[in-house]
Amino acid sequence: MMNAVKPPLTKRIRRAPVRVMMLVSALMMGAAIPDANANSPQRFDCVRDWAAASEIVAREKLAAVSSLSDAARAAGRDQIVKSTLCEVDGQFVYRVVLRDQRGRLKTETVDARAPFGVPQKGR
Repeated sequence: MMNAVKPPLTKRIRRAPVRVMMLVSALMMGAAIPDANANSPQRFDCVRDWAAASEIVAREKLAAVSSLSDAARAAGRDQIVKSTLCEVDGQFVYRVVLRDQRGRLKTETVDARAPFGVPQKGR
């Protein structure tokens, strides 16, 4: 059984700074990429209290939270895990967290008057 031959210590020491520089460069490039949401013109003002949200839903004739899952199903969308009523640029929207068939989560914004493009009955 042969022992693996290591390069001489001097070669290993000379290559170490190159690896460090590559790592530092990669980290700096990642820091230079701007956050997609940092300069976003949309600012979500979300309602944390569902009692207050229900008043807004009734007053503005928005789709009820209870109808979101039905609208998602009718549109052939993924399962809703969480929903939050928000206002952005003067329009009401629901921020929904959807779980796909593989269990992956994604956040989507839908119109609170016609979520997932499905018009609401009686509204």
